[in-house]
Amino acid sequence: MQDGKYVGLPDEEMEGKDINEDPDVKDMFSSKHSGMVKNQTKDEVPMTKKQRKLAKQMKIFDLKMQVERPDLVEAWDVTAKDPVFLLQCKQLRNSVPVSQHWAQKRRYLQYKRGIHKIAFKLPDFIENTGISKLREKASAADASKTLKQKMRERMQPKMGKIDIDY
Repeated sequence: MQDGKYVGLPDEEMEGKDINEDPDVKDMFSSKHSGMVKNQTKDEVPMTKKQRKLAKQMKIFDLKMQVERPDLVEAWDVTAKDPVFLLQCKQLRNSVPVSQHWAQKRRYLQYKRGIHKIAFKLPDFIENTGISKLREKASAADASKTLKQKMRERMQPKMGKIDIDY
């Protein structure tokens, strides 16, 4: 810009035009909003930081088109800083995929806590020995003991309580 005139454009087009009189240039320099783009009018609200970030993100379809193995593209790959490089790394030989639960807020399998398992059933050939009856008697005897007796038993255990006569 020299003396208020445009530089680099043919003189025929710019003859008599002054930068200060051009409405586009005035809007661009006088806008109070830093997020306002040159083509926006003053009525439009400037894009938020989140909206700009989402607009800059690659679409899943476009990412799948650029990659040799589109089956490796996942929904969250577009949020990476360099999604193309990420997918090149995924395509490398001997690379191992990360488990799906790595990003969960809960610990792995923690949600299974409320689900009750079915009690273990001994196989028939073991059940036929009669060991379950002996175990029931032993557990009934343990239930009737006081805490002091249970701790004493723990410190000095007696072996051979459940002897099976085959």
